[in-house]
Amino acid sequence: MRITILFGGIPLFEVIAALLEDGIVVLETSRVHAKEIVKNISEALEIDPEPEEGPSLIHLATEVPDRGWSDFVMYSKKYEYKPDFTQQLVVKAVLEWVQADCPDKFITNV
Repeated sequence: MRITILFGGIPLFEVIAALLEDGIVVLETSRVHAKEIVKNISEALEIDPEPEEGPSLIHLATEVPDRGWSDFVMYSKKYEYKPDFTQQLVVKAVLEWVQADCPDKFITNV
């Protein structure tokens, strides 16, 4: 499973590209900024923020040991959310990103 982690000045086009390609992206930023990014993605992709059916964006956070909380976004059209499994993937990806010295863009296969 490929996961992109974005950090620093997170370009919207990078988030959208990762979601359309893999269906999941980690946003290493503040919770407030992550919510703003998700709102902008919803508008750019014309996704209803509270859909009853059709594609949706799911924005969650998970706790990463010795790191804190990491926000991540999933696009339902490309990725089927499985709570425990997805959180384990995100934690593993973030720990690999930390070991790589936290670059602004990091892609890993977990």
